[in-house]
Amino acid sequence: MLELHETERYLKQMISKYQDPTILNVWNEFKLFTKMDVNCTEPAVLFECGVYSFTGKKLFHFDFVRQFYKVEENDEPIIEQLRCQFLFAPSEELKQYSITFWSYDLDHDLDTFFARVEELQVFQDVIQNYVPVQLEVYQNQV
Repeated sequence: MLELHETERYLKQMISKYQDPTILNVWNEFKLFTKMDVNCTEPAVLFECGVYSFTGKKLFHFDFVRQFYKVEENDEPIIEQLRCQFLFAPSEELKQYSITFWSYDLDHDLDTFFARVEELQVFQDVIQNYVPVQLEVYQNQV
């Protein structure tokens, strides 16, 4: 079982076997990673995309996220997200997409969740037609 402080390093290690990882490589490793047992109360998975200016510049974000909810001994909840974030210049086509899709929506049935994400038009368009300007894999508290 992985501890929260180990998850980012573990996922980065999984992805590092690719010299120049594609979106599909990262997606497939991310799917495998979500099957790993992590010491938390409630894990969830999120697919999210849209144009945001979190970086100070408007970019199209295409994110695979694993969220960890854990209650500490002092009853304080902690929510951390481990994010695989692809960034793109926001083309006119990409600007039309804005999606937030949680595994909660499917009672955490991950196989169905992944199948539904892969069926999304934006997923197909991005993996087939776009090259990201950046990939970031990071974990933070939310």
